[in-house]
Amino acid sequence: MSEIVLSPVILLSVLKKSIIALFTILTYHLSAQTYHFDYSVESKMLSPSDDKEMNWGKIFFDTKNNTNMSFFDDGTLKAILFDVPRNITHVFNVEEDRNNTKFKYSHSNKYVADNSSEENPYFINITKINDTNFKIDVYIYINSKKTKKKKKVTAIAILEKSEFEYFTIHADFFPSNYIKNRIVEMMPKDSKYCIKKVIVEYVGSKEYTLVNEVQTSNITLPIPTQN
Repeated sequence: MSEIVLSPVILLSVLKKSIIALFTILTYHLSAQTYHFDYSVESKMLSPSDDKEMNWGKIFFDTKNNTNMSFFDDGTLKAILFDVPRNITHVFNVEEDRNNTKFKYSHSNKYVADNSSEENPYFINITKINDTNFKIDVYIYINSKKTKKKKKVTAIAILEKSEFEYFTIHADFFPSNYIKNRIVEMMPKDSKYCIKKVIVEYVGSKEYTLVNEVQTSNITLPIPTQN
């Protein structure tokens, strides 16, 4: 088993061990593949009481292969790499010390993508405040005819120009692709943007704030050839 030693990066074990259970596993033969992660997004949550930052999570992105990599802890720290076009996940054991981070390839799985065409149970209204600020109101339908609805959550998304587009909101009821497409339709066409900050407030609950930091990355992970 090969071992890759990289320069230090902050790895956050933010995904629970149940993540692998989300997929239907199939056996398959894997060809050699190399992934290069050129961007990362680190999210931090601001405490509503004192604005103290708390780590929320970090995701790495291979923009060439439409791939991302996150971390989870099922007793030992692991990285799971999602190759979206191929419907494949690659799992690495991760070892950290003061000087470096080591990725040891563990295994790969084929998964079945969820292509279900269930109707969206939510009504989402996006209002443009200005070119970099958007209000997102999410309602849930409360009857089968979808004639009645009640608000579940409101978010204020604050955008900034970026070389890497990132529109994910880490909260329930927020379909990322739909939100991205709607916001992009209302934005200037000559630049890329990411959600820098989002203030989320659930109805009847306290609000919280997430801050995203987009950074360039330089991690290369080869996948061993399997017969």
